[in-house]
Amino acid sequence: MAPKGTSKGPSGNGSGGRIKFRFVDIEMENVNESVTEGLKSLAAALSRAPQQHAQVRALPKTLNGLRSGTTDTAELEDEGSPTDTEGLDDAAEMAEVNDSDEAAKPKRPRVLRAPQFLSDMDLTAASTPLEAYLAGKNPTSQQDKYLVVAQWFKEFMNTPEITVDHVYTAYESLGWRSQVPQDAGAPLRLLKSIKLVDSGSGRGLYKINWNGTKTVAGMNGTE
Repeated sequence: MAPKGTSKGPSGNGSGGRIKFRFVDIEMENVNESVTEGLKSLAAALSRAPQQHAQVRALPKTLNGLRSGTTDTAELEDEGSPTDTEGLDDAAEMAEVNDSDEAAKPKRPRVLRAPQFLSDMDLTAASTPLEAYLAGKNPTSQQDKYLVVAQWFKEFMNTPEITVDHVYTAYESLGWRSQVPQDAGAPLRLLKSIKLVDSGSGRGLYKINWNGTKTVAGMNGTE
């Protein structure tokens, strides 16, 4: 038996390859009936679908041992077989490149907004001056000072919600400009994290809550 025709791809040694048959001419001599029937079925299938590529994973056991000259019969695979992972490898490589590019991008540094002095707010109009109120509480830490200022604005300036600008204005009136931290909003964020102030009605606004008011009330002015 001698298959004839054109082929595409490496012939292989049985480990895998691609062969595209354009025409098959089979001659049979002295073969048994099971082999004949198998070959007839194969020829009939090829004639019904002449435009399709045949994908053969393994030759029938009845054809094992058949030779064409001195070359073993190769396993046949359709073009575009699922075993072709070239496209998947390319996609994986692209994903790795994108990940490395993302990691290599420098992070944008956080830009801190400088607090503003509220010149239209007259702190001297309060019934209890801020300086006297602070002296009665004697806060020592930065967050305690912010908390006392927030309570004072609520009680004596009818301002339940404050921003870093309110605190900065209060510090300016007390001559404490040098004590304003570089990140002026950090103490307010800390007070929020420990449940002493809440977020206000807008961006950057904070309001002292009942827990913060209780904490300020417990400050007795002694170290």
